[in-house]
Amino acid sequence: MNRIDCKHWFFIFALCFNWTLSTQSLAQAESKSVDTKKVHAAIKKMLNFALRKKNQESLKYIGVDTMVHMLLGHQEKNISSEQKEKFKELVKRNIELRAFPIVEEHFKSVDIPLEKPQVKNEQIWVKSSLLWGGSEQVNFTWILQKVDGQYVITDFLNSKGQSSMVQNQKKIQKMIETDGMDKLLSNFEEQLTKLKK
Repeated sequence: MNRIDCKHWFFIFALCFNWTLSTQSLAQAESKSVDTKKVHAAIKKMLNFALRKKNQESLKYIGVDTMVHMLLGHQEKNISSEQKEKFKELVKRNIELRAFPIVEEHFKSVDIPLEKPQVKNEQIWVKSSLLWGGSEQVNFTWILQKVDGQYVITDFLNSKGQSSMVQNQKKIQKMIETDGMDKLLSNFEEQLTKLKK
């Protein structure tokens, strides 16, 4: 890979063979007041735990229940609670097999520049950058929300301002509409099985 773009970040927080999971309960986001130190700390803790291979701790700072809710959209009402739980379990395995190794490869340290958070509707935007290949600076934006009193990462924007969530929401909902949730789960599990070999 030559640079971080939408495709690369897709592996970290997107769904369609690269899904993510958190074990927290979905709650209404709260972002009326923002604590800059805590927002920055959430990002750095997620990276730090991932770099130390403490996957379960890292997952606590990724608001994937919120992501899943958004990605399923109107299709969420068409799936059973069992299907949703299965989906979440597969997502959890996926982030451990795909996302964290990528974090280890590209984030050698948690000491990355983080700008002051900006509140936009219910989202908290934090602009950042990463030195790619030791020479090229790549800009991106972390998207967080405050859920159950904790700041968690729920999306990101690449250097072009494209949202991984928006792009993959259409793909996931179309897959459910066309093939059904059971088929989506089957394909997802098959991909993970191949990944472990």
